[in-house]
Amino acid sequence: MRLSFVFKKCGYNLLVLLLAVLNKTTPKYQKGLIVFAVIYLFSPIDLIPDSVPIAGFFDDAVLGSAILTAVIKLLPENVKQICGCRANSIIKKAPIVLAVMAVISVIIFLLIAETVWKYFR
Repeated sequence: MRLSFVFKKCGYNLLVLLLAVLNKTTPKYQKGLIVFAVIYLFSPIDLIPDSVPIAGFFDDAVLGSAILTAVIKLLPENVKQICGCRANSIIKKAPIVLAVMAVISVIIFLLIAETVWKYFR
């Protein structure tokens, strides 16, 4: 299995979970579970710290993909189908969205750089 496939699958799963949280038919306990899982994935607190050379990042990758997969499997089938279809339609538009986000990010970076330059000059 290629690493790029794993990253795409994790991104797809995160998008499905985001759409599931925004979906009104998702049960509240499922929304809480999703929020908890995403907070754990992005929190600096890990079972194995990232300062441990390979094991720290491996821990994040394995646990992250396992948590995402488990939470998606626990979603009701109708929510999974609705959110999966919406995620696929968003991903088809991804190159345009990513290009717009890149331009906006560059503009924000330049504005911050200009502000810092004026402040320290």
